[in-house]
Order: sequence, then structure tokens, then C-alpha cells
Amino acid sequence: MTNNDLLNIFQENIFELTEDTTMEYLVHYYAPYTGADSCVVPSGTQFAFKGLMRGDAAYLNPISIEDSLIDTMKGQLRKGPWAELYERLQGFSFYITVEQLKTIPIRFCQGSLEDVFDIWERLRTH
Repeated sequence: MTNNDLLNIFQENIFELTEDTTMEYLVHYYAPYTGADSCVVPSGTQFAFKGLMRGDAAYLNPISIEDSLIDTMKGQLRKGPWAELYERLQGFSFYITVEQLKTIPIRFCQGSLEDVFDIWERLRTH
């Protein structure tokens, strides 16, 4: 099985938050800079796995995300230490670590935690 095959299977795993949860994300700018922040993501928000960020973290693709959450995230940037870069905002990337995945309140809509950990390890070691 190739890495592309594994990545496609990885991306088919979808989970949903079962409680409001503080999650971390990267902030991308049209500049040589990437920041990070966190926000409370509401219960019911769904995420699919996008790919590995590093060995112990994976990017997430939000399947369902409320506009109000994006507005909150943008508002945090306007008040934060990098407010002067706000006009150069490119977007956000949610991510999750292995340890967070073991502890946050989720249920899988498609796939399973065991599948995710198996594929994660296989992608990490290929």
C-alpha cells in the first residue's frame, strides 16, 4: 500500500466533538510568518483528518464549522500581538496531537480511533 493510499484512508476518518472543546490552530498569513492560537470549538463540529503535520500531530479539515467560530477566530487576531498582520490573513489550520486525540470528547462518525492510530503510525514510519 502506498503513502497516497494510506493518506486517502486516513482522510476518510471523521469525528465529531461531543462537548465544547478548546482546540489549537495555526494562523497563516501572506507573509513569511505563521502564528498559532486556540479557541473553543462547539459540540457537534466535525473534523476529518487531512494529513500529518509532524510525527505526533495531524492536520484536521473541518467538515462543519460555524461562521460565528471563524468570526471569533478573526476577532482574536485583530486584538492579538500580530494584529498588524491581520490584513495579510490567508487562513487557519486546525491540528491535533496524539495525546489530545486520546483525551478530547469525540465520537467517530466514520472510521475509528484504532484505525486512525494504525494509519497514523504507518504514515509516520513510511
